[in-house]
Amino acid sequence: MGYSLVQLLHILPLYGLTDAHLGDDLEAAQQLLAQNQTAIQAQAEALALSLVNKLPIVYGDTKIGPVLVRLQQQINENAKQLCHINLFPEMNHNELVGWGLSAEHYQNTVIWMVETSFDHPRVRTRMEICQPIFAAKTSALHLIRPEGQSLTEQVLYLIHLFDWVSYYLAGQNQVDAFEIDVINFLKNELAKI
Repeated sequence: MGYSLVQLLHILPLYGLTDAHLGDDLEAAQQLLAQNQTAIQAQAEALALSLVNKLPIVYGDTKIGPVLVRLQQQINENAKQLCHINLFPEMNHNELVGWGLSAEHYQNTVIWMVETSFDHPRVRTRMEICQPIFAAKTSALHLIRPEGQSLTEQVLYLIHLFDWVSYYLAGQNQVDAFEIDVINFLKNELAKI
């Protein structure tokens, strides 16, 4: 992610597409991550352990939707494990009804609710209302709250944390995080057409 992020951070200001405080936020994020590296890795390892032999279901505000998509992709590719994500308020429509069966149907799931300081107040209320619904059905519910003063800091904190989660989960699953044989197989089969 580093190379592509650096390119974007160079190009976006040239077109006036960034906030005037972005540079300060990025510097603060760099310091935050450096100062909290040990704690982030410890949290990531504990979160990874919670996902062993479980289906993670991760919910958050639409503001962090791309972060959650990245988490899903990292767990899929690195840990060779499925992960489901959805966003508030949208998940409060059809998906909430999907929690209507008895608890035994959800015992192999773990819920992560990711809350930032920048969540919409109505989303925060929705999350608070839904927590007991999920907690009554699933094997575990974790609230994940990133450190940082700005949204940029919190987003980069979460990306960093979640990348470590996928790394530790790959170790727990005893798989090679870099192996993508199934993707190579698909590409080879498609090339035959």
